[in-house]
Amino acid sequence: GARIMPDKDIRLPFSFIKYYGLNKNNVNAFVNEYLFFSHPLVLNDPFDSCRQFVSLNKFSERQFLKLTERNDRFINPSRSHSPEEIKSRIRQLFHNDKDELADLSLTFFWNLIFKDWGILSLAGIDNDMLMWSYYTNHQGFAVEFDPQLFDSKEVLGPFPINYAETYETIFPRSIKPDIEHLLYFTNVKSIRWRHENEWRFLVNRDNMSIPNYNDPILELEKRKVKYQVNKVKSIILGYKFFEDNITKTHFGKEKRLYEFNPAKNEKDKWRLSIINQILENDIKVRELEIAEDNTFSLKIIDIKLICKEE
Repeated sequence: GARIMPDKDIRLPFSFIKYYGLNKNNVNAFVNEYLFFSHPLVLNDPFDSCRQFVSLNKFSERQFLKLTERNDRFINPSRSHSPEEIKSRIRQLFHNDKDELADLSLTFFWNLIFKDWGILSLAGIDNDMLMWSYYTNHQGFAVEFDPQLFDSKEVLGPFPINYAETYETIFPRSIKPDIEHLLYFTNVKSIRWRHENEWRFLVNRDNMSIPNYNDPILELEKRKVKYQVNKVKSIILGYKFFEDNITKTHFGKEKRLYEFNPAKNEKDKWRLSIINQILENDIKVRELEIAEDNTFSLKIIDIKLICKEE
């Protein structure tokens, strides 16, 4: 059957890293000490936890009916379809074009699973050039967490990603997936992503948001899971974190001076929030540097921030 875990035992990394671009949502997450657990539709790899892993061809007519009725609640809160109409439409499709019905129902199936499950992706490596370029454009930051990150019963994990050449297809028999199936299709990725050395946590909460669904019962806030600030081992600033406001650089003993104007510059406002959070909680600060030794590598050095208010 489908393998949930990688073939070889993978040791828990020393730390988990969350890469962040410099934007409002990411700054909010850091300052308010939460991590956001996504619906798979918003993950960056379109094949990640995607519908292609699943086929509903073994669903019974009753399962299709249950799925459609449940989905109707979200798509048509006004209940424009009567139960009889839904029933006869499903019966007709089930007997005349079951493949089409299975295809149509898959998006519903997917959304209904992931309204109750969210995915958090973390990396096991802090100086990967591709990750820094891709997620932060080097202007962002990364947060280094203790691997024992959550003590909540709602959170499962951490699970190492299983990087695979080929994928299995799963044939669920009910509209609630088995936990084994869920763990398989949320934890397998193409071998091409192996450099990310990725780990995952899953959260299980009822009625979290679904992209493009506006039902009042669905809440985006539920995708935010709080952590204790002492789980943050350090914050790493990208090598261009301050880049557009270096007013003058002291080339003396490793001192640089930055001046901020949060009133005029939105990015400065975000940078200041991050710096305040660092100083208030005495978080260790590190910075990414381009190694000067022709190795084309990134190294991370400890730095000290000193704030002087005008």
